[in-house]
Amino acid sequence: TLCAGRPPFGAGPMREVAVRVQKSSLEFGLEFAEYTLNLKDILEQLLARPWPKRPTATRVLKHSWVTNTRTLQLKDGKIGQLAMSKLNTFAEEDHVKQTVARLLTDIGLTIKAYKGLEDMFGEMDINGDGTISLGELVEITTKMPGMTPEQVQNIVTKLDRNGNCNVDISEFVAALVMEQEELDEKLIKKAFAKMDKNGDARVNKKELFTVLRQYSGSLETNQVSNFVGRTDDDGDQKIDYREFMGLFPQVRGKYEEMDKRMTLAKTTITQAPKFVERFRETLKPWTTKVEHHGDKMELACGLKQLPPHMAAGSHYSYERGQITEFDVQAMVKDLSETLKSPPGRWMTKAQKKAKHERRREREETRAKAKSS
Repeated sequence: TLCAGRPPFGAGPMREVAVRVQKSSLEFGLEFAEYTLNLKDILEQLLARPWPKRPTATRVLKHSWVTNTRTLQLKDGKIGQLAMSKLNTFAEEDHVKQTVARLLTDIGLTIKAYKGLEDMFGEMDINGDGTISLGELVEITTKMPGMTPEQVQNIVTKLDRNGNCNVDISEFVAALVMEQEELDEKLIKKAFAKMDKNGDARVNKKELFTVLRQYSGSLETNQVSNFVGRTDDDGDQKIDYREFMGLFPQVRGKYEEMDKRMTLAKTTITQAPKFVERFRETLKPWTTKVEHHGDKMELACGLKQLPPHMAAGSHYSYERGQITEFDVQAMVKDLSETLKSPPGRWMTKAQKKAKHERRREREETRAKAKSS
């Protein structure tokens, strides 16, 4: 019964069971496919009829299946400490979250993710029989400080769904699926879609209970209600996708960073008109100066004419000989310097010094030209 999750001679009325017992019609079903021949052999001996044929306790303790379990050796000196820690974390989670993990496992992991968990399982399956027994877990925890026998027993109790007192690969994967460092987000989306029966992007208590009850017959409605209350951030008594993602620590940080960026983006958008106006006010003196230099250049080259009332007595045209070629070059340099110095431009001390020197040289040259 411990290995298969059912009585050895089946269930039914006592008379029918008694007939099967008397006939010794014992058969190993499909649930024994993954167990070793040693285990099947000892079970057959313990259930032999008539009872005098059954081995004594001393003989049982000398059976190879018992001795192999008692003398387990860690393969290559490896200890699945990380896996053990995660198994203990899973065992301490609430029933609903454990059932969500089984849902994720049922949907299916990527080959890469499954291979990683399978390798970790292999480390802990010391005798290589395809299951992790209580004895193997105890053997591993003897090398780990802080782990108690009670914690080990609790791990097996919480993980063992078929009641065989062992942890098989599917139970192991279900326990560790939510703790993977790089959990496949597609898997999370599929799980959420499966629970969101009406497609409104929200999972209510009824939907959650209906789906998860398929994976745990002992799940209670009050457990689901409490779980939704803890997971629901906006108080609508439902779980949206972002709230569901919060169950996975490896992606929670990703969404916290996204929230920060969205908050910053909203603040920037809200303050944008004020920033644009401040930018215009800061830029206006500079653009006015650029326009002034541009007007002087156009007047000097004859591309623009002054109104008659302003042209009288003004010296601005190179074509008319009113200004020299040096004056035009000075205009070009002034315009160039202005374009290179927009508001907010940061310059090093060396750049500021060089700019100051060029301006001083131009002013000196201009003064000499006028005096000559």
